[in-house]
Amino acid sequence: MTIRNRLPEALLAILAVTAAATFFYPIRGTPLPAPKVRAAASPGEPVLDAANDAIKASPAELGALFFAQRAPAVRAQKKPVPEKVPWLRFVAYVVGPEGETTYFFKNEQNGRVLMLSSHRPQSGWKMSSIQAGAYVLEKDGHAYLVTERRE
Repeated sequence: MTIRNRLPEALLAILAVTAAATFFYPIRGTPLPAPKVRAAASPGEPVLDAANDAIKASPAELGALFFAQRAPAVRAQKKPVPEKVPWLRFVAYVVGPEGETTYFFKNEQNGRVLMLSSHRPQSGWKMSSIQAGAYVLEKDGHAYLVTERRE
């Protein structure tokens, strides 16, 4: 017979001899020396073992390494409910050469005109959403609803 036919038998024989040798002659490791530990100068400070230059961790720190910590649940911030205000008025909009639309709103309290686009805030104002003639503007955590028609 050829060696190729006997190869599986030879591998099984080597595996059986290795298992038997391990069972009858277990591998014994060399015991490690006991670590020398000094007291920490303050609570929470890692303890340095001068002999081994190793940092000793507290049981809580070791637990954090080996057991997964749950991330705190992050709540989605609620969007403020837009309030309708009479002092903001839609004036017009312009489409620029690159296709960016700029919207103009007049603040009737101070007479200023706001130029807003979806990507560019102005003076703390930003455009939050646009829906069929209704615009939601935000400033300082408040939302304001502006419509194209006066009611």
